[in-house]
Amino acid sequence: NQIIKKITGELSDTKEQLDPVTAKLSVAVSISDSEVSELKELKEQKGSLEGQLEKASAGQLEAEKKLKDSVEELEMTKKAKDNAEEQWRNLNSSLEKLEKDLEAEKEKNVKIQSKIDEQTLLRANEVDVLKEKLAVTEKHLSATQTELENINAERDEAIKRCKLSDGRELALQSKLVTLEEMRCALHNRVMQLSGNIRVLVRVRPLIQAEIDMIAKKNGKKNSRCMSKAPTSAENVEECPFHFPGIDYHNGPPSSTAASSSTSSSSTFTDDISKNLLEVTEPFKDHSGFKNRRKKWKFSFNHVFSPTHTQEDVWSAAEPLIQSTIDGFNVCIFSYGQTGSGKTYTMLGNDENPGITARSVRRLFDAKQEIEAASNGASSVHISVELLEIYNEKVRDLLVGPSTEKPNLKVNSNKAVGKPNLKVNSNKAVGNVLVSAANEGEAGEILS
Repeated sequence: NQIIKKITGELSDTKEQLDPVTAKLSVAVSISDSEVSELKELKEQKGSLEGQLEKASAGQLEAEKKLKDSVEELEMTKKAKDNAEEQWRNLNSSLEKLEKDLEAEKEKNVKIQSKIDEQTLLRANEVDVLKEKLAVTEKHLSATQTELENINAERDEAIKRCKLSDGRELALQSKLVTLEEMRCALHNRVMQLSGNIRVLVRVRPLIQAEIDMIAKKNGKKNSRCMSKAPTSAENVEECPFHFPGIDYHNGPPSSTAASSSTSSSSTFTDDISKNLLEVTEPFKDHSGFKNRRKKWKFSFNHVFSPTHTQEDVWSAAEPLIQSTIDGFNVCIFSYGQTGSGKTYTMLGNDENPGITARSVRRLFDAKQEIEAASNGASSVHISVELLEIYNEKVRDLLVGPSTEKPNLKVNSNKAVGKPNLKVNSNKAVGNVLVSAANEGEAGEILS
């Protein structure tokens, strides 16, 4: 500012000096030629003054520019000062925070150091205990080494015995194969002696509709006939079926009383391997005449009364399944009128599986036993076929409804042209029965 004021003052002085010169120049125009030299001097002074004025103006502009730059530099300096102050305040706050953290860390270090001292003391005690244990362990180790030497000696002796046992094992395996062949042959001979064709009869319990019909016919509220084995003369008279071949050992039963149980012993018939089923003619009203009811006696390979269970039926059928496992052909089928219990006997339910379910389970158990005994050297494959013969026509039940039906025929007791479906579990067989016969419970039974 002082420089500007100084320049401005000089400019003012120059103008004041220039004004008289200009006035004199105006007067000098009218002066004579004698005064030209003086006028030239004045012009030179004017030019000099004008040059000084231009220099002063340039100096003023330069001074203004410097002043502007100084103002901008001053503002930047103020901003830098403000930023420095802000940083200083932030540094002070950070420093205060760090001092607080440092105090907290010091306190933590004191606590940690105390804990370290405690742990060090505990570890020292533990080290002493471990040293004592180590001494005991070393004693045990020496004893164990002695025992190990004895065990090694015993192991060497056992290895020698195992080498001797290998030859015995091979001999026993050979003997086992021979005994298994003898068992198969003897079992097959027993089956042949029992009869290649056998007829087993099963009498089911009365259903509620039949009980109500008998009760109505006899004028009674209910009937115990065939719901359980007869236990009185009255019950014998009511029941059309009697089973003397189940429990009698000392000759035929009397005509007025009979008893039975779930035993399957032989009877007084000519063939002691047969069981007896006695059928009595149903009661008829003879209008006062003496009641003469006819009786028929039939003998079968086995007779199952209503009190027999699925387990009893399986006990009679299981030897035939063993023959199948031994490699013989076996056929089991049920025959009877609708509602006589064929499906229940063959399939059963979840609680009481039938012959089919138990047979499939036994076959897969035998498959696992054979494969396990051979250590993987043998493998057993089981396949299923499901055929229906109706009106002298053979139909494959494994073929879907949309598939073209194959032309099947029976030749030499075999169905020619039918496919076999390989299965690997009980559940797979159950699924086959479900898909072929729509038996909703078959899969659950066989699984």
